[in-house]
Order: sequence, then structure tokens, then C-alpha cells
Amino acid sequence: MFRLTLLAALLLPSLALAEDQVRKFDTFYGINVKGPVSVYVEVGKPQSVTISGEPDFIRRINADVNGGVLRVVYDETKRTSNKENNRITVTVPALTSYRILGAGESRVTNISGERIDISFEGAGAMYASGKVKLLRMKSQGVGQVTLKDLHAERADMDVNGMGDLTVYASDTLNLVANGMGSIKYFGHPKHFNKSANGLGSITAGD
Repeated sequence: MFRLTLLAALLLPSLALAEDQVRKFDTFYGINVKGPVSVYVEVGKPQSVTISGEPDFIRRINADVNGGVLRVVYDETKRTSNKENNRITVTVPALTSYRILGAGESRVTNISGERIDISFEGAGAMYASGKVKLLRMKSQGVGQVTLKDLHAERADMDVNGMGDLTVYASDTLNLVANGMGSIKYFGHPKHFNKSANGLGSITAGD
């Protein structure tokens, strides 16, 4: 009984610290994230933004909308521990651009439409899924980018760095690769144009 009471006493403070803060913004179709922040986006639902985690983490999230883009910046003047429950959850009806700069984790699901522009810079990880006609991607850093579940008819890829990347294109894949990273492409593209420099590898994944 004493051990159970002690365990409960230790857990309660940490549980009490976890919070959810819902913030309201003007309509946005793009997202820019800067800092070691984990962001989870689901496309195709009404717009919402929820910041979850420790109070200090929530206070350090500065966000606004400018030109239809949600800009999220983490104040790193005094970094808090990047615990798993520190995250931002976004739902949005449509998404045309996503940019991440930092060492966080991004997961963007159910992307659809004519085009999506993605920019990844840092040492984190990104996953995206959905279906679009055109994917434009710029990747720079040492992170892991998984886009094989984002089915694009055409993909224009500019990849630099040492990370691992997967991409799917069913019709055309235009690839410029520089660095030491590993790139795998899926979808059996009918047209494959590539320019590669460095010690990286480019291979078919299916």
C-alpha cells in the first residue's frame, strides 16, 4: 500500500502539468514551423490548433497567421525538455504548403489537391501521406523524410544532406540530389530525370 501511495504521489504532479490549449486563428492553408517542436497535422477536417504539454512548453509557442500561413516559432531562450506529450495538433480543410525548420517530428496525413510544397531543414523526422498531382519538395539536413505514402503523379525533388528520404511518383520524378543521403523512390514513374552529386544512393523501392 505504501508503494502504491508513493507511486501515485510521484505521478500526480507530472499528470497535473499536462495541459491542452486551443488557439484560434484566421484561415490558413500553409504551415511554417521553427524549432524542436513535434507537429501532427490532419488534412480534410475543420480548422483547429491545439498545443499540448507542459505549461512552460505551451508558453514558449508563438504562433500567428500571415498571408494564409500559420507560423509557429518555439522560443529557445531557455529550452524545456522535449517530452513526448509536448506537441501541436492541427486539423485543416486543405493544405498547400508545409515547412519545418528544426529537430522536431512532423506527421502530416490525408493531403489532397493539385499541389503541395514541402520544405524540410534540420535533423528531425517527417512523414506525409495522401494523394496529389504535384509534389514539390526541398530537403536539407540529416533527418528522415518518409513520403512514399504521399502518392504524387509528379514529384520535383531537391535533396541535400545526409538524411534518408522516400518518395512516390506515378508519372514523373525530377530529382536533384547532392550529399550522402539515401533516396528510395516508389510508384514506377514513367519519366525519371535525375542529377546526382556526392556519395549518396538512389534506388527503386518497389
